[in-house]
Amino acid sequence: MFTRTYDREVLTKAIQLFSEHQIIDIDDWIADIRNKAFSDEEGNVLMFEYLDIGQYFGHWFFFSRGKDAVRKAREMVPRLEPEFGIKQVVGLTPTTHKGAMWLTRQVGCKDHGIIETRNGPCLLTTLGKVD
Repeated sequence: MFTRTYDREVLTKAIQLFSEHQIIDIDDWIADIRNKAFSDEEGNVLMFEYLDIGQYFGHWFFFSRGKDAVRKAREMVPRLEPEFGIKQVVGLTPTTHKGAMWLTRQVGCKDHGIIETRNGPCLLTTLGKVD
């Protein structure tokens, strides 16, 4: 089960293993108390970077694979708004991460197509909606 964390070691390990680009300055990220992070016993990490009230940029780093990853993500998604005030998550998934793109679709993220970013082409997705 995912629980809140701001453990620098846990967050850094996930970021370094799964991101070929420096996407987060961990010290700045942790310093912003509006950001929210969660991890589980297997080291899977969900990070939500504050954008605006109820809106977050999501970073999901899963060691779990396939159906296990889908199950874990689906368990967390319904908790986002009622427990943590996260109404909408925006995400960018590099197109080279086929498994991650598959996972976003499996948990109900809406696909908005491929966009070009400074780190290459990414799938733009949203989860949830703002009133």
